[in-house]
Amino acid sequence: MPHVRDDSQPRGRKLVFGVFEAIPRSGELRKHGIRIPLQRRPFQALLLLLEHANEVVTRDELQKRLWSPDTFVDFEHGLNTAIRKVRMALNDEAENPRFIETVGRTGYRFLLTVEIQEGPVEAGIHSTPAPVDTRRADLGTAPTDLHDAEETASVPNQVRTSRLGARWGWWVSAAVVAAAVILAYWFRPAMPTPRITHAVQLTNSGGARPEDALYTDGPRVYYQSSGPLSSDFLLRQVLLNSNQDTPAGVPADRFRVRGLSPDDTEFLATSKVGESTVWRVPVSSGSPRRIGSLVVEDIAYSHDGNWLAYSHGNQLFLAKSDATSSRLVATIPGVSIIIEHIRWSPDDHLIRFTATSSIATLAAPTIQALWEVGGDGANPHEMQFGWPGRAVECCGEWTPDGHYFIFQSARQGISNLWALEEKSYWWRRPNHDPVQLTFGPVNYYQPLPSRNGQSIFAIGVQPDGELVRYDARREEFVPFLGGRRLIKQEISRDGRWMAYVTFPEGTLWRARIDGSEPLQLTFPPLHVGWPRWSEDGKRIAFHAIQPGQLWKSFTISEDGGNPEPFAQDDPLSVSIPDWVPGRDALIYSRAYGAENPAIYIFDRKSGQSEKMPGTDGFYGPVWSPDGRYLAAVDYPAAGDQLMIFDPKSGKWTRFSGPAAWPAWSPDSQYIYFVRWGVDSILRVHVPDGREEKVLSVPFRLTLWPFTVAPDGSLILLREHGRYDVYALSLSAP
Repeated sequence: MPHVRDDSQPRGRKLVFGVFEAIPRSGELRKHGIRIPLQRRPFQALLLLLEHANEVVTRDELQKRLWSPDTFVDFEHGLNTAIRKVRMALNDEAENPRFIETVGRTGYRFLLTVEIQEGPVEAGIHSTPAPVDTRRADLGTAPTDLHDAEETASVPNQVRTSRLGARWGWWVSAAVVAAAVILAYWFRPAMPTPRITHAVQLTNSGGARPEDALYTDGPRVYYQSSGPLSSDFLLRQVLLNSNQDTPAGVPADRFRVRGLSPDDTEFLATSKVGESTVWRVPVSSGSPRRIGSLVVEDIAYSHDGNWLAYSHGNQLFLAKSDATSSRLVATIPGVSIIIEHIRWSPDDHLIRFTATSSIATLAAPTIQALWEVGGDGANPHEMQFGWPGRAVECCGEWTPDGHYFIFQSARQGISNLWALEEKSYWWRRPNHDPVQLTFGPVNYYQPLPSRNGQSIFAIGVQPDGELVRYDARREEFVPFLGGRRLIKQEISRDGRWMAYVTFPEGTLWRARIDGSEPLQLTFPPLHVGWPRWSEDGKRIAFHAIQPGQLWKSFTISEDGGNPEPFAQDDPLSVSIPDWVPGRDALIYSRAYGAENPAIYIFDRKSGQSEKMPGTDGFYGPVWSPDGRYLAAVDYPAAGDQLMIFDPKSGKWTRFSGPAAWPAWSPDSQYIYFVRWGVDSILRVHVPDGREEKVLSVPFRLTLWPFTVAPDGSLILLREHGRYDVYALSLSAP
């Protein structure tokens, strides 16, 4: 591995200037004998300047030294980046240079005298012992009489006593000093905790995608944006010195950016078309180039550019930068686990990533957790923080100096940023627990420390919405119930009451159909999915989730009280329940993406659940208002096909697909559904299977997109929250 190297006594030459020395053989830059991290191309640029100290080295000469003739990159940008990194390593400034001077538009000049030394190259800090004084004092002459002899004879005893006392005094002094040092070390003050001092909004597009990571090359931040339709994707860049927000030029319909090359001249990307293959895409201009034959979930360069860490499903692999010599280093246990957001530590000694499971089980409780493995694949393990509930932490990034690891944690309905101290000074007591950096109400996602470590870039989300009804005759959306932020409305059979869920809090309410007489039925941290009225209008069934736990099913009285759980013996998350016509029973399924999905019927009297025959692979059952048909969705092998069950014949019939969130019309003649990717709501006529498009939605849809009102019109929440990139100023010791 790149960091496993034995430089005990290599021989060769080193170029010494001031307190620095550059060692061409090992590619190392040292200061006072301590290695200063510097990537390969910046180091080669430094070597060329050292070899021609006090002479002008042109930009063309540097270009030829750093890139081969068949390389197609933005040389201007790449060379500027390389020189900037050299200056950062030397703590130099372009405006007031001590080492590297910019010469007009010609090139650069190294200002110091460089000494070339041959011989062994020592590792680490070394010192020369102080010279020992070997001079001896004159002992004098022998005594001439008895008095002198006795006086002289008494000298050795006096000397021995004096020396013994001095020795005891030295030990006492040493003990006192040692005790003082131990006490000072034991009671040394803790490291000051990092904190966010203020936030600046960098973008105003409102369309930054919190699902996609941010990237920076220093002067700019790259982010993935989406427009009003979910199919509108675009990679954008923000210049930090001007907040200019422009497209980055990467064909977003073809590639998903995963990172930057170590020299910042190329994007590391995966294909969106067909298999998720790996590509190098030039930042400025040029043709994309495929890397090997890898097919990955996520991928990341090591900082020295020599290695790739990539994932496929729940497995993590390492390969050389040309995608050869691939080997498996870790397999994460669990159901439906995907490894993503892979990141190397600044010294390439560690790799951390997020293990995400769309469905958590009792056997594999992780929903979203941070994992760590050595840069050589040793000791893979989940990072534990001792927090209650199941893990919901992800998307971590190290600060450039490696002192802190910044990550996000979504709990109590709010996603905040946290900092974990990775390094500490011996004179400060370390903080082993993560420190919370943000405290809402803005949700922050995808943290990314700036190159200078003084800021954290993140996507800030301020959710908002407006309830609208689609007027088909006028072909327009009009406010409904005053435009309240409500989703998942369910009307009682008699048409007098409605149950609904507030957005984004996720609490369940019931009110009159006109919104009067509201009553809150559930309270945080319980986050409610979709409600269903019983036939007699006395109870409401719903599914809900608490932070870090599974989706579970409940019923509650229309007048409130404690929610009563049911079907709690199922070890998997469950989907929306519905009432079985003519019975005191409920029908439900395991949630979308669960292992071994099927439909179950829960009898309230016996308290037992029974699997419905012939429903393997089905989820999301919902009865028609007249009780004549049962609708469900068959996945994943069938491709989310809409299925209709006729209890009289006992048969399932495929009607349409792909389909999501089926909902019946009040007359039970149509079933409405969403087709993701085309942002459309469609319906199918149940007697004959005729499908028709009802509505193209010109705005962002929420996860639970629509409700069919008693008059057959569609009610939607127009989601118009703000999704922007922020710079959070970080005060960290």
